Amino acid sequence: MIQSSLKRITPYLINPALLETTLQWFRPTASMTEVRAEVVKTHRETPDTLSIWLKPNGQFKGMKAGQFARVNVDVNGRRLGRTYSLSTVEGSALLRFSVKAIADGIVSNTIHHRLRQGDVVTLDQFGGEFTLARAQTPNLQFVAAGSGVTPVMSMLYTLEKTQPEKPVQFFYISRNRENRIFADELDALAARWPALTLMNHDSDTAGVPTAVNIAHALPGFGQHSTWVCGPRVLISDLQTLFAHQPDLLVTETFMPPVFVQNAENMGPVQVTLEAQGKTFTTQGETPLLQQIEATGLQPKNGCRMGICASCTCVKVHGAHQNLLTGEISNAPNEVIKLCTSRALSDITLNIAL
Repeated sequence: MIQSSLKRITPYLINPALLETTLQWFRPTASMTEVRAEVVKTHRETPDTLSIWLKPNGQFKGMKAGQFARVNVDVNGRRLGRTYSLSTVEGSALLRFSVKAIADGIVSNTIHHRLRQGDVVTLDQFGGEFTLARAQTPNLQFVAAGSGVTPVMSMLYTLEKTQPEKPVQFFYISRNRENRIFADELDALAARWPALTLMNHDSDTAGVPTAVNIAHALPGFGQHSTWVCGPRVLISDLQTLFAHQPDLLVTETFMPPVFVQNAENMGPVQVTLEAQGKTFTTQGETPLLQQIEATGLQPKNGCRMGICASCTCVKVHGAHQNLLTGEISNAPNEVIKLCTSRALSDITLNIAL
């Protein structure tokens, strides 16, 4: 009897993948190793933004308001993912991600057009430093543009729940009301929460606001803890107003990075992927992530702009350049981000797929 039982369970003990598949046959969100989440509902916020509510399994370890996670979907047998910020209150049993469709975005368009209630996606654990833990002053100010409202929404709901007496001001930039994500939710939140001052700025009618415009709208701007989520140009302009107290400003952007211009073309180099036993020659000046993808491999990645660290790997040896800062390094066994690094010499990497 015991021998018979052992024979039945042995395949599962020596093949974890078989155990995972069997568990998911009984319950699609079941897993011993990964966060799997069921799509509970969807809601269109604007013509190009869709919210999805997910119920995660027991592997989910929690999150802080303002943080992000990589959402993974299956596309033609391949698991692809992108990083999105949570837009619900910290500690909620359901996780809401509000995803803006990108013209050539495979993941965002899969979420918009193929994901349905009852489907299952996988998530990485949450991360990011755009959180309320960075607060230093009694009054808090927020500035967001477009989809930059998503992490701010999570923080506003959390503040209403945990510190409803704290004065909060929010300056939100969108093209118009039709394209204002969470328009009705924000109006309702401001109506029931006296400590919140909501300022909507529609750029179609009022123009794109300057740093001076925003400073005039927010009393004491530059003297209070402030979170800004939007285009890099907006963040850059506002940073000048915090030169005396830079620690008061917390920023995050969803926009693609602007890479430094290279002084010269270094020419093709050899890239060796240690774990995969693969070597290839670079083509052009694009980041290592794109170079590796061009070979048919799919390294783990998320935001593709140097924020989420999903594509972090170890450079075993060789020289690389950080395309955001221009910094060059030939240090061995160095942690780098594939999406914002290019190879300057023959280089060996230890990457995860």
